[in-house]
Amino acid sequence: MHKAALIYNPFAGSSRAPRSAQVEAAAAVLRNAGVEVEMIATRAAGSATDQAMEAIASGCDTIIACGGDGTVHECMQRMVGERALAALAVLPLGTGNVLGNDLGIPRDPMRAAEVLLNATPRRIAVGRMEPAGTPRAGRYFIVTAGVGGDAHMLYRLNFEAKRRHGMRAYYLAATRIFLQHGFPPFEIDFTQPNGERRTMVASQALSVRISNFGGLIRGLAPGASLHRRDMRLVVFRTPRRRTFLTYLLWRFLGAPWLPRNVELADASESLCRPLAASTPMPHFWSEGQRHARIHAEADGELLGTIPVRIFAVPDALTLLVPNL
Repeated sequence: MHKAALIYNPFAGSSRAPRSAQVEAAAAVLRNAGVEVEMIATRAAGSATDQAMEAIASGCDTIIACGGDGTVHECMQRMVGERALAALAVLPLGTGNVLGNDLGIPRDPMRAAEVLLNATPRRIAVGRMEPAGTPRAGRYFIVTAGVGGDAHMLYRLNFEAKRRHGMRAYYLAATRIFLQHGFPPFEIDFTQPNGERRTMVASQALSVRISNFGGLIRGLAPGASLHRRDMRLVVFRTPRRRTFLTYLLWRFLGAPWLPRNVELADASESLCRPLAASTPMPHFWSEGQRHARIHAEADGELLGTIPVRIFAVPDALTLLVPNL
């Protein structure tokens, strides 16, 4: 790391810990180690991806996303799309820091900067989700992409409420939506690494790239890893809430078995689409749910409704991985 750009949202953080002060603390550690540093405040929502490429064009060899998973997601879009050689690093300062947690990066900005100084750049695969018919509207993702219930909750939740009232209020709202949502069905068709294709009816599908989400869902998708060339697929083939809760409990406990109607698979590509008229409706659902709107998201960013294609992009991004 010779020249680094620290990209952050100047309006994020709290009065007790303003984001600019946290970023400056990390920048001081890097400067003391001889790294040339630029602190770059985002100009607007979604501007981080352009500002990352501007920093690379000015000679930065490392882009440090200072914030949560949304900041990482923004920074990486053009870096992946234009195959930038600069490395992407994570300074976990946001409300949700799933990637930082998976990498084992401390939440303290000064300690995190010290870890990044000794990290190793590694080329990794990422995922991509594309709405059918409009591939340019697609998004790359590094953590997970979801179709079904989790995307519906993102559609309904107010992210401003999360920012103002914290994750506790956010979780309460998510729980309320979870209890009210009907989890309508859709079809998922996916290709396994051996070339075998499978099709099933599902209420929720997750394409996962990391192994440790932290907290209660730290082992959400056993076998998932940033260092794999494909994705770990978790498919729920039932709308029953008890199955979702049982799965999360078993993952929290590290149980090796799966609840009935939950599938784990490796997938290099999948297609999520509405139920075809010829597809028999499983007994879990009513015929009236056949044409329900099914939402899709990538790294917590909504991409609209199905059909969507999800696939792995190999050798896509240089990521700074801590040597822990």
